[in-house]
Amino acid sequence: MNRFELAACASLLGLLGAVTGCKAHIGSPCALNTDCSLQGNLVCDNSQPYGYCTYFNCVPDTCQNEAACVAMTPAVPGCAYNDYNSPARTARTMCLEQCHKDSDCRTNEGYICADPRQPPWNGVIVDDDQQQLVCMLKPDYADGGGYASFVDAGVCQPTGPEVPQIEAGVTPFGAGVDAGAD
Repeated sequence: MNRFELAACASLLGLLGAVTGCKAHIGSPCALNTDCSLQGNLVCDNSQPYGYCTYFNCVPDTCQNEAACVAMTPAVPGCAYNDYNSPARTARTMCLEQCHKDSDCRTNEGYICADPRQPPWNGVIVDDDQQQLVCMLKPDYADGGGYASFVDAGVCQPTGPEVPQIEAGVTPFGAGVDAGAD
């Protein structure tokens, strides 16, 4: 099929879906926000393979279709998460499709049923139910071989990183250059 035939088929399927009541849900594949919702209550996360219908900035126990509200990247890489700064300034909450086994997810597209709190994702479930499993990318789909693991970074320590002393008699590079000289 050429791209015009594909577009016509997609339009027809969309129309049939609207007529029959079939609609996208959290975790559905998508290319555009309108593939997820015509009302704008779900958006398409195009950073995921084949798209992932979701709702960003969810709050506890508000995701539709029994999805879980999960905070992803709840800490600065290398810094352990602590909920004293809840929600973390680096976190992004999003609704993720709940599952019980891998076959509940889009396994042919690289998704598995997993606990988002476990490495390598290290997310935080913000819902009351802390035992939820969700459809997430396999680690090898994320960055070509696994998520990066970090050790505690110096910026995370109460004393901060070690800074070398500056010699007072040394002129920094570029200092003392006459700005008006040609």
